[in-house]
Amino acid sequence: EPTVLLSQDHQKQQVAQPTTTLQSVLTLQMAQGNRVTVTNDAFTIGRNEDVVDYVVAALGVSRAHFQVVRLNDHEFGIKDLQSKNGTKLNGVKLEPSKVYKVQQGDMIRFSSETMNVHLEHRYA
Repeated sequence: EPTVLLSQDHQKQQVAQPTTTLQSVLTLQMAQGNRVTVTNDAFTIGRNEDVVDYVVAALGVSRAHFQVVRLNDHEFGIKDLQSKNGTKLNGVKLEPSKVYKVQQGDMIRFSSETMNVHLEHRYA
């Protein structure tokens, strides 16, 4: 509800309120320590630098292996992009093309690579 001030002649005046929204930022941390910040609503990880947002050149990683998708301002999901060797979330193999919600501390495994999920909430 907006703040209302009364002037000396008792007329109502509305005061503009700052507009801030809480947004979540997802960062993936590789086992070697590299940190990858998801920068768009559909962020693709894989081997082919022409089609992905972040390249992982390890043996067994598909050209476009999996994708991180923004579900809303506060939530993210991942989906396997029909990769040859699959993607696991917390040890469970993902069904290709199906979106699975991720949470703080989740572990994504693909080929011999591991990424840990970090969620940070910020006001924008």
